[in-house]
Amino acid sequence: MSALLDAALADARTVIAAGGWISWALVGISVMLWTIVVLRALELRRGVRGPLRDALLTSASAAPRGVIDRFVQRAAAALARPGGCHHDLDRWTMHEIDRTESFGAVLNALVAAAPLLGLLGTVAGMIETFASMHGSHHHSDESVAGGISIALVTTQLGLAIGIPGLIAARLLDRLAARRRRELQATRTLLAARFDEGRAS
Repeated sequence: MSALLDAALADARTVIAAGGWISWALVGISVMLWTIVVLRALELRRGVRGPLRDALLTSASAAPRGVIDRFVQRAAAALARPGGCHHDLDRWTMHEIDRTESFGAVLNALVAAAPLLGLLGTVAGMIETFASMHGSHHHSDESVAGGISIALVTTQLGLAIGIPGLIAARLLDRLAARRRRELQATRTLLAARFDEGRAS
């Protein structure tokens, strides 16, 4: 098993090396992109299971495991203080809604950067290919092959990083939109509960 892994890593290094510095930059973008995907997915965890109304009961005592749990605990604590009002509830709602946007812009920028950097590699490879052919009928086949290799490898890497990254970013954007709707619904439940408590 370790021999297969070593062989796969050696092949990957060979392919990346064929693309030059642009390939290594794409590897760096890939690492950053998928790190941010994981961080954003963790940030968007719901926490509570079942209906949102249950969050008002279970989230008050348990350690927060996600967006809704954390919001209920902080908003309920703010409302329980002397002078607590709907303004406090709105403030915590906006705070948590803003947190659902965490890493979103950076993730979208990295998704856009990957294919563009691959395109830069394509252009660089073509320039190297034509430069090796220009002005000489005895150009080096190795130089031509090197230029084509840079062009193809970087294009392939840019697309291989960008396409799955785009899918992950869109799925996380949809999840963030769902969390924002749930936060607004939970805010309405908390406001109704607060008003009932003041009336009684």
